[in-house]
Parts: sequence; C-alpha cells; structure tokens
Amino acid sequence: MAKNEKTAAGELEAKTAQEQKTAFDPEELVEYMVSVVMGGEDSEVYACVNGENIRFRRGVTVKIKRKFVEVLKQSAEQEMAAYQYRQKMKSDGLRAMAEL
Repeated sequence: MAKNEKTAAGELEAKTAQEQKTAFDPEELVEYMVSVVMGGEDSEVYACVNGENIRFRRGVTVKIKRKFVEVLKQSAEQEMAAYQYRQKMKSDGLRAMAEL
C-alpha cells in the first residue's frame, strides 16, 4: 500500500470511529423537560417505546433515555400539526359562513 493510501485508510477509520461516537444511542441518558400546560392538562407525561415505559411530571427536568425524548418530540410535532389543522379548518369554516 502506498503512503497516501495508508493515510487515506487511517483517516477513513478515524472518521468511522468518530461517526460511531456521535451516532444516535437510544439508551443514552439526556436531560429533558416537558413544559407545563395551563388549562387543566394532565401534569404527568407518559411515554412507551418497545414495551418500555416511563412516567414523569411536567415542568421538572429529568434524565431519560434518548429514545423517549425522540418519541416525545415527535408527539409534540404531531400535536402542533393537529392544532394548526384545526385552526385552518375553523378559519375556512368562518370564511365560508361569511360568504353565505
């Protein structure tokens, strides 16, 4: 192997090792907090991933596995999309009624 090939192979191995370190680790503990929702929403949060579940209080920073954080973020995104859709349907309905 030529010197340039050895250097390139070494750099590739280093990049691969670095990528593995920064790769998504679903079991890694991370800090997370779900904000408090005013208006009578439940003060506890429940999440389940592949049969493993957790429950914790809103407004409290907790250390949970990254896989739960991902599920909670996806849930929040879906909730926001549903809210935006409801708002659009409401304004479309009001506009249609005004045109009558």
